[in-house]
Amino acid sequence: MKLANNLTFENTIATYEDQFGCSYDSQQIEELRKGYNRGLNVEAYADPSINWYTMFSIRREIEHRLHYLSNAKDQRRFAQWVFAGFDSSQLDELTIGLSKGLDVEKYANVYLSCEEMHVIRRGLEMGIDTSKLVYDGRDLQEIYQKLGFDNYYEIGD
Repeated sequence: MKLANNLTFENTIATYEDQFGCSYDSQQIEELRKGYNRGLNVEAYADPSINWYTMFSIRREIEHRLHYLSNAKDQRRFAQWVFAGFDSSQLDELTIGLSKGLDVEKYANVYLSCEEMHVIRRGLEMGIDTSKLVYDGRDLQEIYQKLGFDNYYEIGD
């Protein structure tokens, strides 16, 4: 497989090794190769300081959400969130927000629950910034009602 600029996998890896001033171990190479062969932007997780298992985790999470993460910029942002420790449900909320062009920085906070992220995202989709209400500790049920829903389960995607 070749990228649009005709770089082979080996050339791509050599470029990253020159850029970072070090080399990858065999397990890291394997994770990068798997992503490359699947058409992922391997630059999103090509930092040699990232161990192979974290590379694996980032690659798998991107693969599971590839229909939302179609461009290199979004894949790089997403990789940073995986590396930062966001859980799978939080990653879903961030990915959906990215795909809809929302300002995900309003809720890209690892300390928010996925429910809190969800209500901020849904508010942003409706043109209402509910992030201040969430960060101020307002009751989620109260925020759902302000959005016109009785509860979390009525807020569908």
